[in-house]
Amino acid sequence: MQDYHTQKINVPYALIEHLRGLDAKQPADVQGRKPAAMQVLVSIDPDRASAAQMLGVAQRDLYILAAEKDFYVNFLKGLVGLWFSTLMVLGVAVCCSTYLSGVISLLCTMFLFIAGFFTPSIVQMANNQSLGGGPAEAFSRIITKTNMIMPLDQNPTTAVIQGVDEGFRWLLRRVLTLIPDASRYDLHP
Repeated sequence: MQDYHTQKINVPYALIEHLRGLDAKQPADVQGRKPAAMQVLVSIDPDRASAAQMLGVAQRDLYILAAEKDFYVNFLKGLVGLWFSTLMVLGVAVCCSTYLSGVISLLCTMFLFIAGFFTPSIVQMANNQSLGGGPAEAFSRIITKTNMIMPLDQNPTTAVIQGVDEGFRWLLRRVLTLIPDASRYDLHP
């Protein structure tokens, strides 16, 4: 174990294929499930490692990398994604500056670009798929201290709240046509 150093182990591809072949030969259990393909066990000896060394150790710190691309391919992919993001910001800024003043154009461009990263969440709210309902229903639940899972009582107040939320969702669907999808150009996955 080394402090602040990434350790690397190269496993030959033939070994992985051999383990896959062994896994395919294993019988299924009573419910028809096969055991996990490859189980990795990492043991950290607490006798040899101090508490300070084990501070950053977690299950998610270990990952198996199937293959790495060449550095230049990854660099070019990041460069192209950044270039497309820059072009999108420039296009939105030019469109906004045609009708608005400089500062207002800057603020609108910033808002639209940042909102573009949250497009999936906005679509979820617009399609009434978010937990707890819309903003009026969420406000009502906070005031009345009602659980988000429990349905609201059917009364005239609830009908008004749901009508306000439906109007908000309609407005949100119209605003979604203006927001560019900024996460599209995040090419790191």
